[in-house]
Amino acid sequence: MSIEKELKQEKVRHLDLREYTVIESGTPVQTVVDRMRRDRHNCAFIVKDNRLIGIFTERDVLNKVALEADNWTKSIDELMTRAPTTVAPDETAENVLQCMSDGHFRNVPVVNAEGGIQGNVTHYAFIKFLADHFPQEIYNLPPDGSIPPIA
Repeated sequence: MSIEKELKQEKVRHLDLREYTVIESGTPVQTVVDRMRRDRHNCAFIVKDNRLIGIFTERDVLNKVALEADNWTKSIDELMTRAPTTVAPDETAENVLQCMSDGHFRNVPVVNAEGGIQGNVTHYAFIKFLADHFPQEIYNLPPDGSIPPIA
């Protein structure tokens, strides 16, 4: 089967969705960044009453916190992206990849109908998917950087 067909059929829930940290609303920014670093995740999902209300990423650390000393002690609620774009677990991988490309997103939360977090779609999830489904084509790429078409 071709990559295009696989991506059109594969549901997001089958991808590796483990790359995220969950933080309670009201947590200080410094604590969030420390937790992201400890967990080795590039984003944190901010929750209130077990529902996703925001996202805070490594880009936010660089753009909103790094040069603003006062922001380290603020509540994460002041700096997070509220109501981030999300996808349902039954969305196709193709649609999510297009959403990530269109929005320039590195992380897209996967939530159920009640707003509960089911996971995080990252570029890593797609790389792992491709490597798992097309190992011969991926692992045998030529070292010169040229990429032959995958049927």
